[in-house]
Amino acid sequence: MLDLYEPNRLHRRIFNEKSDSLEIERVEYGNGIKVFAKGHEYPSYMPVNLEEPHKNEEALKAVNVIKKILLESKLFSPLIIFYGLTHQGRIKLIKSFNRIAFPLLGSYFLKPHYQSPFTKEFAKLIENFLFGLDINQDMRYNSGVEKWMANILAQSLAHIFEYDQAYRYRFQDLFGETTPARLAQSPIREITRLVKIAISRDQGAISRKFKLIYQSAPYIFLIPRCRKSLRKALQNSTFTNLQPSKEDIYWMKMRRDYNFGGKHANS
Repeated sequence: MLDLYEPNRLHRRIFNEKSDSLEIERVEYGNGIKVFAKGHEYPSYMPVNLEEPHKNEEALKAVNVIKKILLESKLFSPLIIFYGLTHQGRIKLIKSFNRIAFPLLGSYFLKPHYQSPFTKEFAKLIENFLFGLDINQDMRYNSGVEKWMANILAQSLAHIFEYDQAYRYRFQDLFGETTPARLAQSPIREITRLVKIAISRDQGAISRKFKLIYQSAPYIFLIPRCRKSLRKALQNSTFTNLQPSKEDIYWMKMRRDYNFGGKHANS
């Protein structure tokens, strides 16, 4: 085979993330994909495709590209905030994001039966929040990205957490530090508090990525309709599905890049 291309060191550094190898004993499919590893007491939710293993890496690459786009969008925060203040502006932002995210990640959306409880619940929370803002579907289109705006945005964001455990565990940790009542009563103050917790607990490079939320979220909930929509979405959620289970806590304790629950690994 001809070797046509220069080695891409940056590509390897971004996509070939090192992780402790696990010897898989079995995988159970249903209410999430549970991976049972040799020597471990509890299973871990992982979107493992044993029949087509190449799709695992492809999905993670797509997720990493979308994360990079979200991270770099902080450079345009003033413009994003400006657009988000109006209904039509929010629709334009969502459509723009969907046109990028769906072609990259849409082929790797799991059926609800195979999504982890967190992924499924987070997608429902986002979708119900958007429904409250009358962002559902664009009847001018018969199908595709343009029509199913809310669903595609919710599934795209939720699947970032499905395929990236480092992000999922961090968000579960933060949901474990709050309640629906606190979020509904004062979302700006509570989200700001949670982001500060995340930054204080993070031992790696992910902490700076939370700053984008810290900068943007308060402006969203200055809009009364957004606060009302959030309260309704929280009322219709099963909040415990967003918080860590005993299985999640077991695997969280093994990570050294974040002090889950405010405790160091193996403490």
